[in-house]
Amino acid sequence: FWFEIPAQSASLSDTTVLEAGPEAVTFGGVRVLVVDDHATNRELARLFLAGVGAEISEASDGGEAVRMAAELPYDVILMDLQMPVLDGRSAVRQIRSTPGPNDATPVLAFTADDCAVTRAQLLAEGFDDLVSKPVEPAALIAAVARATAFADYQEIVAHAPVLAGEAAGD
Repeated sequence: FWFEIPAQSASLSDTTVLEAGPEAVTFGGVRVLVVDDHATNRELARLFLAGVGAEISEASDGGEAVRMAAELPYDVILMDLQMPVLDGRSAVRQIRSTPGPNDATPVLAFTADDCAVTRAQLLAEGFDDLVSKPVEPAALIAAVARATAFADYQEIVAHAPVLAGEAAGD
């Protein structure tokens, strides 16, 4: 047993989070992998996101991020673009092309180069959104909120027939 309900897709904008205030947003149980070769950037992202309840893991380069993404599921990956060992673009390609717990996880580019051409290129390369540096708490929280709303929506859709069948006693 299953059914469909026609409805418009909802989206969460930066202004929605800003109007509510970052302190009104809670990410209890949301797992975020923060990848950046600069400890200060990782620390700021960790402080801002842990402050709203997210569980944070950190990687200092793309190679470490690929290994971690192959082992544990994350709800969002915040990925710097320019790092030693393996850059962010290459890390995203490897994560996306390898079947595993994060091959479809939203990945947010974490970069100081935020122009229209770069944004379009990053989206074409497999990133889901962009967070500009220097990082602003409300913008980071809004980007993670958008990404997790998408992830939750996809998971609900993927399991809807199973859940509906279980509810009917099948």
